[in-house]
Amino acid sequence: MLRLLGFLIVTGLLMFGATWLFDHDHGTPVTIQWYDGTVLQPPLAIAVLLLLALIGLGIVFFELLRVILGYPTRWFQRRRVNRRLEGFKSVSKGLIAAAAGDATEAKELRREAERYLGDRDPATLLLAAQTAEMEGNHEVAQIKYRQMVKRPETRLLGLRGLMSDAMAAGDEDAALAFARQAFAQKPYTEWVVKTLFDLLTQKGLWSEALRRVDDLKLNKVVEPEEAQRLRGLLKMLMAKELEAAGDEKEALKAAQDATRRQRSFAPAAVYASELATKLDKPKVAREVLEEAWARLPHPALAQAYAGLAPNESGDSRLARFERLATRNPTHRTTLKTLIELALADGQNTRALRYAAQVPDSRPTAGVLQAAIEAYRAEDPKSPKIGELEALAAQAPADEAWVCEASGQIVEEWQPYGPTGVFDSLRWQSPPRIATLVARTSDAEDFAGTTVDLEPARAS
Repeated sequence: MLRLLGFLIVTGLLMFGATWLFDHDHGTPVTIQWYDGTVLQPPLAIAVLLLLALIGLGIVFFELLRVILGYPTRWFQRRRVNRRLEGFKSVSKGLIAAAAGDATEAKELRREAERYLGDRDPATLLLAAQTAEMEGNHEVAQIKYRQMVKRPETRLLGLRGLMSDAMAAGDEDAALAFARQAFAQKPYTEWVVKTLFDLLTQKGLWSEALRRVDDLKLNKVVEPEEAQRLRGLLKMLMAKELEAAGDEKEALKAAQDATRRQRSFAPAAVYASELATKLDKPKVAREVLEEAWARLPHPALAQAYAGLAPNESGDSRLARFERLATRNPTHRTTLKTLIELALADGQNTRALRYAAQVPDSRPTAGVLQAAIEAYRAEDPKSPKIGELEALAAQAPADEAWVCEASGQIVEEWQPYGPTGVFDSLRWQSPPRIATLVARTSDAEDFAGTTVDLEPARAS
């Protein structure tokens, strides 16, 4: 547009100048003497027009000369661009073939791409690595990935390939080394942070994994609540490492930090209480369990709380648990625990008082079963028994440690689920089909939810 505007302006100025010269010439001659002595005296206007014509012819001549001399260069440039375009088309088709599992087509397209782009182009390196992986030629794939690592534009992709190969080969140390390199280059890439965290937890490097939780949150791999839960879990695992190293005081501090970060995580509270008991801190051991109960009652908390006074009488234990129950009095686990303790001590009337509150507590099948036992102990023909049995038939199963990855139920919490996935266990009601599989013929409670609260008998 600017060139056209400039041309129009120059043309207009020339036309204006030519018109002005013809109007003001008045026949004034211009003397032109050639090299052989010839003298010409054309009018001024004609002389100017001839000069402009010569300049125009010169411009046209030099422009044609430039076009002719530059043609070979432009031809080679165009040919190179076309070859690269064809090469990229081959790479694109080859990657699609590789993704579709067509090894023969991918290999042919790789050769075609290398013919156009060469075997060191980043795009052909990627395709060559993919085809080598498909053919099971991991040595060639490793070579290609390492060549990619040497190039800034493909370094991250090369590291990802090397890391994937190492993980497939079971070499967690090598995979972790590549993941750390990738994180050093691209710390804000989602897959980099997630993979590094997974590898760190698989290796049990809790402290370094804890430092990566903030990166998971920053990259929105996990929500803030999930990040806080992970911090609590990792703190508890770090506490266990400290205890194993003989530093029980620091282990207790880490365990207490874990309970503060994840207040509804019963295993952390139980572990902190056990450490406090070992360090002869009964008040700390009791308070950490009571605080956890206030947040979310759990059978493991009840078991640990009972263990704080293993030799007490049944009446004393029930009284102590009634004080604990004030922390969360209407929760179904609270009611179930009190019913079981009252029945164990032969206090059927107190058991019935708690059983009457069960239907309003969003009960599970196990809680309703405890209430049924309370009514049966008082009056085997009570109409309440049938009502509660009808509710129990439709109620959700008791909570258990359920693996999110496989749906399996495990007896106790552990860092890895049955499939080896870190932090895959959740305290929740399993599907009813799992209830049928998990229960034995005599209708035992789920593994991990049955709590022995029986007080010590006086000898």
